[in-house]
Amino acid sequence: MMRNKLSAKTWSIAFVLIIFLGSLFIVSINYYLDPFGLRSVENKNFTNLSRVSYSYLYPIKIAQKAPYYLVGTSRTEHVNLPLLAHYLRKHIISVGMPAQSFEECLTLIKTLKTNGSHFVSGFDAFALNTERKHKYLNRLQGNSPLNIQYNIIKLLFNPYTLQASFQTLADILFSRPNDLAFSKDDLSVGKKNSYKEIEQQRFIKHHPHYKNNGAELSPYNINESQILEFATLGDSQDIIIIFPKHAYYYKLFEKYGVQEKYFHAIELLVNNTKARVYSFYGINSITRDKANFDDYAWHFKPKIGNLILAKIFQDESVEVPKDFGVELTKENVGAYLQNLRDSIQTTEVD
Repeated sequence: MMRNKLSAKTWSIAFVLIIFLGSLFIVSINYYLDPFGLRSVENKNFTNLSRVSYSYLYPIKIAQKAPYYLVGTSRTEHVNLPLLAHYLRKHIISVGMPAQSFEECLTLIKTLKTNGSHFVSGFDAFALNTERKHKYLNRLQGNSPLNIQYNIIKLLFNPYTLQASFQTLADILFSRPNDLAFSKDDLSVGKKNSYKEIEQQRFIKHHPHYKNNGAELSPYNINESQILEFATLGDSQDIIIIFPKHAYYYKLFEKYGVQEKYFHAIELLVNNTKARVYSFYGINSITRDKANFDDYAWHFKPKIGNLILAKIFQDESVEVPKDFGVELTKENVGAYLQNLRDSIQTTEVD
């Protein structure tokens, strides 16, 4: 009888020790491997660094008060974060979001600036659209101290974090390149990327109830006050990027009434910000080539992200097409946008 009781007690102690040691192992591996680049983006899997699908990460990332943050839509997934950190010579954390609204972008930027951080941000035409219905809500809640503590615990014990940590560990042990996913994306062949398929998927299908003389249209409006607020938050160390889309989108923007409102947003931005603004908009040697984009020509490929960074940071070791990218200033923005109008109207796209 006594032996059975001792045996049960021993097993109970052993069970508690196993739980404790297991928890300690999980916390330790997740903390020291840092798969999402909270402390450093060096030697990390690129996919995990730009992860946009785990909403529990946002308040934790913001709480780090890193020198720089990458802000934007899912296009930020194809930006090489270690390369960007190298060019900046500063640590940077990605807080990119799929289908980010401009309201979310503005909320993020205000919080980051309050924390003393700088930003590299996209300025996406679709994100600016106030008519667009956003399916993701409350992603930025949880910034109170209590919630941050809860999210840190959630980070360290989360199975997704552990999975990412093991992936990082496997990359180290088997000497796998960190940018393997990027290399695969660069080699992939985009599908359903004809003019008609893009028009159906991105303009007609999304808003089937808006019609004008039988033609289905995508309504587009901007919030000028939000754009002005965003512009004034930027300082000389911040960077704003108008990322490229396939040339078909520029033709469709003109057709569906997006172009002039978006151009007005760009003018508001450039004329009211101290941040550096770079535009890769327009029909050029990069945006005409479908091989530079994925399905529906929706995202540029990582190799184009590298060209964007090389242009911004004037890396002469990288050959960037001369017609790809320009820094916008108060002095050139008007002429630049007029040149875009003329080019989009007169240039045929295969």
